[in-house]
Amino acid sequence: AKNQSPQVSGPVTLRYLPDPTLVFQSADLAPDQVLGDTLEWSFPPLNPFQSRNITVYLDVPVGTAIGQVLTSACWVSSPLSEITLTNNTFDLEQTVTASFDPNDKRVRTSTGWSDTQYFIGSDGWLDYTVRFQNTGTDTAFTVVITDSLDIDLDQATYEQGQASHPFDVEFLPGRVVQWTFPNILLPDSGTNEPASHGLVQFRIRPMQPEIAGTEIVNAADIFFDFNPPVRTNDVVVMLETNTRVADGHTTSLGLVPNPAFGQVTLSAEGQAMEHVEILDMSGRCVRSMRTAPARSITIALDGMPAGIYLVRSMLGDGSTIHARLLKGR
Repeated sequence: AKNQSPQVSGPVTLRYLPDPTLVFQSADLAPDQVLGDTLEWSFPPLNPFQSRNITVYLDVPVGTAIGQVLTSACWVSSPLSEITLTNNTFDLEQTVTASFDPNDKRVRTSTGWSDTQYFIGSDGWLDYTVRFQNTGTDTAFTVVITDSLDIDLDQATYEQGQASHPFDVEFLPGRVVQWTFPNILLPDSGTNEPASHGLVQFRIRPMQPEIAGTEIVNAADIFFDFNPPVRTNDVVVMLETNTRVADGHTTSLGLVPNPAFGQVTLSAEGQAMEHVEILDMSGRCVRSMRTAPARSITIALDGMPAGIYLVRSMLGDGSTIHARLLKGR
């Protein structure tokens, strides 16, 4: 949780809802309470731009199907009013795999709709995560990561995210970002597997103007002490025209409240809505409503499990708009 404003925040409540498949084991800061499957922490007010980080450990049960998508969500709230509420929620989709390279790079678009397509007019950011693990035979004292930013990424929009360990970051010639983890003392996986992992995150915007068909390719090199670099996989994102904004249509779908509990009210910036659907993350429709054209529609959420849903609404002009809904418990 991070206070992005120059003012002191109000008291902060942080809630985390792991995918139902995952089994909670522990956290480096014990939750203040557990409500069903939702973990909750309460913090005193955060100073301007102050962050609070929590690491949660979960198990993936044996027998979980390879290819299954696990979706977890996190959201924060405060009694003080805010100008921007859209950055108070975050959801993460991860696909279950078999054996994998523990040193990898991942990307997620800011809407969370795709990790391979950036939808022009809807997505604003590309969120990158570089993960690393010491699979050697002794402690790593220093880890250095370098990332050569694709020419179609706007270096001026770079925002540093969180990391697993204290680090220094600097920009080198040639559009290279370098993170240095000095005295990290990262144990090898044979000695302490859970502690042998680390990560660093950042976000960045594509260059303007955003042109459909642009392919952004990015990778990172990871140096453990004086060993040769370990190259991550390439992550590739294609800029695509969003059907939501075709023909100049830029209406967005508003959901209040979000996260929601008993009901949610939809609005489309004064546009009339005629058909609304709520889909779970497997694509199954769990709610459907057809009405006379209305600028505001309220839908009851009773009987829906806590989790992340896609709300889809058809407008009177035939266009379709979407938004993500976080259903609390």
